[in-house]
Amino acid sequence: MKLFGLGDKAGEITYDEPNMDGRIIARITVDRIDRQRSKVKEFAVERTTGKTVYKLRYETEKNGLTAYYEAEKYVKAFATDNDFIIDGNISTNVDLPYVRTVAKRTR
Repeated sequence: MKLFGLGDKAGEITYDEPNMDGRIIARITVDRIDRQRSKVKEFAVERTTGKTVYKLRYETEKNGLTAYYEAEKYVKAFATDNDFIIDGNISTNVDLPYVRTVAKRTR
C-alpha cells in the first residue's frame, strides 16, 4: 500500500548530516586591564575537525565595544582569505547593542 506516494520508503527514517566542510565557529573575548587598555582574545575552530585554525591575542587602547568591532574585522578577514564560512554569529562576552520592537498599544 502506498501511503501518500512514498511507496517502499514509507516509514523509513533518513538522517541527512549537514555539510560542515569549510565552516568555523568564532569567539571574541574582550577583558579590561585598566581604564585605558583592553585585552582581546579571539579564535576560530573548524566544525569538521574541531581544530583551532585561528588564534589571536593582543592589547588595545580601545573600549569593549570598539575593540570587539575591530576584532570582528580580523576574524572576518581571516575567514574570507582562507575560504571559510563563519557558522552562525560570532560569540562574545561584550554586551552588543540591539534593536527591539516594543509591543505598546496606543489608542
